Amino acid sequence: MALPGSSLQEYNSEPVNWFDSLRQQREQLIQQIQREEESKCEIQKQVSILTDALRKMSEGLARKKQVRSEYDKTIQKTEAAYMQILGSSETLPCATQSKTASLARVDVEGVMAGEPPRKRRCAVDPGVARVNQMLWESGPVAQEMLEREAAHAGLPIDALFYTGSG
Repeated sequence: MALPGSSLQEYNSEPVNWFDSLRQQREQLIQQIQREEESKCEIQKQVSILTDALRKMSEGLARKKQVRSEYDKTIQKTEAAYMQILGSSETLPCATQSKTASLARVDVEGVMAGEPPRKRRCAVDPGVARVNQMLWESGPVAQEMLEREAAHAGLPIDALFYTGSG
């Protein structure tokens, strides 16, 4: 037969073992919580860093998009102005050629020497004379074009600028 105290001691050791087991599980849980809290803090730091990087990137993108918009406006305005210049440059030679051709039929003797023309009908339209003057001042390429037009029409170059006034 077993001693009366020994069975009581067995009964006591079993709950003590349970308590020890529970304490060990609690310690493991505490360690897991600590590790997860450390991981959480590290992730929060990373989130903060990434949030700041995202904010900076968004601001930079907004500035770049604004600059791109300004580029688009500038390009659009420049292209429109260029197309307008092209349109004018396409019609200008035709207008100059037709005016020059009409001048070929007019007597313009004396214009080159600075003498008054013998006939008033030899004067160039003031608008055409201004355009011819602007062309002449724009450079050698335009000067060559005007000289060719005048030569083609059989006129002295001064005839392209004479308005009949002054």
